Amino acid sequence: MVVKDYRAGPRQAIPANQALADRVRHVFWLISAKSPYRKRVTSGDSCLFYVSSKLGKVIASNCVISSPPNPITHNIKASLRAICQPF
Repeated sequence: MVVKDYRAGPRQAIPANQALADRVRHVFWLISAKSPYRKRVTSGDSCLFYVSSKLGKVIASNCVISSPPNPITHNIKASLRAICQPF
């Protein structure tokens, strides 16, 4: 699972390590519809968290997937916006 620095707005940059911390704290991960292995991910799979940032690149951690991927709904997007605000 890859996490990169990203922009949350015109002047809001979210560092990759902060994005990873938010996702781990709130126990979620977004998998792009363009991800080549999205349809193969299922409960019990092991994965690595790879952080790619302007500060460097590192394998940050590992995990076991607890549920199969689900489509992102408007409610999920709203919830993610509320919990993943920059500090």
